[in-house]
Amino acid sequence: MTTENINRIELKDIVRISFECKACGSSVALKPETWRTGGLKSCPACDARWMFDGKPMQRTVETLLSSFRAALEISDDLPFTLRFEVPVAK
Repeated sequence: MTTENINRIELKDIVRISFECKACGSSVALKPETWRTGGLKSCPACDARWMFDGKPMQRTVETLLSSFRAALEISDDLPFTLRFEVPVAK
């Protein structure tokens, strides 16, 4: 028999979006409602460049975060509940 444990997370359960620098390991966490376009272009600790204006990576991250915020704002009005499933670490 196989058993699988899964956490289901609703959008409103996500209280912070965390960015961790691959260069130095420092992290910064932002509330979804405080995120602003062009906000984090480099690591606040070591100044490693994270985003470059106009590059696809920056547009993709900004689109993801703005879409998340927009979905969060309308989540109570949706005729369904949107959840993400995350496996529980063993």
